[in-house]
Amino acid sequence: MLIPQTLIEINTRNIYDCLDNAKFEAKSLSEQNIILEFQLYILKVDILILESNNQCDLKSIRLTFDKVCRKFILLSKQIELMIKSSMLLTQNWLYEALKQTKKLIIEIQEATVRFCD
Repeated sequence: MLIPQTLIEINTRNIYDCLDNAKFEAKSLSEQNIILEFQLYILKVDILILESNNQCDLKSIRLTFDKVCRKFILLSKQIELMIKSSMLLTQNWLYEALKQTKKLIIEIQEATVRFCD
């Protein structure tokens, strides 16, 4: 039995770079901490994506990518709430992070459909 090779590449580099640049624009330590928390969240999702490339069956792969997609949807909702609450002094990075997150959601959904259908 052959092991499926998923090798679905989901590039989170753009959102990670966006957040990395935002650390330099942050006006407070609390804002920098929020940015770092977002980066850690994305790194954890990256690990989940890498693990999916080592899974053996299509059902597990599909479940993993559904989980990854849900995580990015939750991230986008959290960013939207932060934008609406105006809790941060600099919000440009929030808009860029939201844009990059939504791009990733679409990319993940398309990759999942291509691979699993």
